[in-house]
Amino acid sequence: MKLLLALGFVLSLDSFRVSLGLGALKLRATKQIQIVLAFGLCDALAPLVGLLIGKSIIAHVGAWAEHLGPLLLCAYGAYVIYVAIGWCWACRSPLVWTISSRGRVWA
Repeated sequence: MKLLLALGFVLSLDSFRVSLGLGALKLRATKQIQIVLAFGLCDALAPLVGLLIGKSIIAHVGAWAEHLGPLLLCAYGAYVIYVAIGWCWACRSPLVWTISSRGRVWA
């Protein structure tokens, strides 16, 4: 139960960061309530939709899931690198690659 609460807290930090920025805008109370309800609804529905989608996907690719997951993760990583390189090229900014002391590569 503690692990589930910790996971929920960590996953809610993105909404907290956005709310800090919105708090600086000094919005009217009605607009603040609308934003709170929208964030609450989205944060509540996202896991439920994910579970439903996950169940339907696993029914179709259940046997391949062990191999398909890492492949999709690598494809997404390649896409992120491709977008980063394209963004740097469009801005005419050099993409600087560095390697940390722990062997991690940063761009």
